[in-house]
Amino acid sequence: MVYEVREAFIDAETRKPYNRGKKFETADIARAEKLIAGGYLFPIRQTAEAPAAEAAEAAEAPAAAKAKKGQGSGK
Repeated sequence: MVYEVREAFIDAETRKPYNRGKKFETADIARAEKLIAGGYLFPIRQTAEAPAAEAAEAAEAPAAAKAKKGQGSGK
């Protein structure tokens, strides 16, 4: 499973540093849960819907900005 690093840490097993915002991947659920409990990791949802939802949101953003730009001109 893939997790997002919330707080920088050095992996106790591999001695590899992980910086905030980077990805951490492990199959050891118990270890991941321990790092989550310590505030170091946050699970990243991995579904087929996530990329589609992000694409839809990105497509809506320019239209929303354009609509907002036209408001309040009073002309």
